[in-house]
Amino acid sequence: MKVTRQQLQYINMKTLTTLITFFVTYFCLVLLFQEAAAAPRCDSHDSPAPTNCKYGTVRDWCRNGVCAKGPGESCGGYWYEYGKCGGGTFCLCGTCIGCSTIDGYEIIYNHLYWDHLYWDHLYWDHLYWDHLYWDHLYWDHLYWDHLYWDHLYWDHLYWDHLYWDHLYWDHLYWDHLYWDHLYWDHLYWDHLYWDHLYWDHLGRNISDLSVEA
Repeated sequence: MKVTRQQLQYINMKTLTTLITFFVTYFCLVLLFQEAAAAPRCDSHDSPAPTNCKYGTVRDWCRNGVCAKGPGESCGGYWYEYGKCGGGTFCLCGTCIGCSTIDGYEIIYNHLYWDHLYWDHLYWDHLYWDHLYWDHLYWDHLYWDHLYWDHLYWDHLYWDHLYWDHLYWDHLYWDHLYWDHLYWDHLYWDHLYWDHLYWDHLGRNISDLSVEA
């Protein structure tokens, strides 16, 4: 079966779309793997929570209990590798700032608060990235769909215009040929008629002269 020009262009467009989707997916996977590789490694078992923390106990990235940082101590980091601030303080520019609500060596292990904060943060973070993914997928699909139909429209317009243009010139050619043929045919028969009339008239004159002689 012969492949038409439109079918070939459609196949090329589908191939281009598949390749672009593959490379975008591959790039996203590489970024995800790099971020996962940069995350701190966690042991399969939980470490025991410390029992002698001046500013209380918090959970690290691996959900293990660690001592909270107090005012003036280092904190922060993408994975909180430099520590978290205790109650009454907050992390600003890598340093805990504020007044600690922990007095002396009193141990406070606010498991419910940090656990709720962690899952709440995880929920909103997941919701955000999930929404971003589907939003990006929607606009990406809309863009390629619009590109496809736009290309199909102009391609159809081009071939349609070519068809009617060809039909117009073809019709003009045959129309011109018809009238040209009609003109020369009419000229031929007209010339033949007058030529016949001339010779007929000449013959009659010769006959009249012969009779008079």
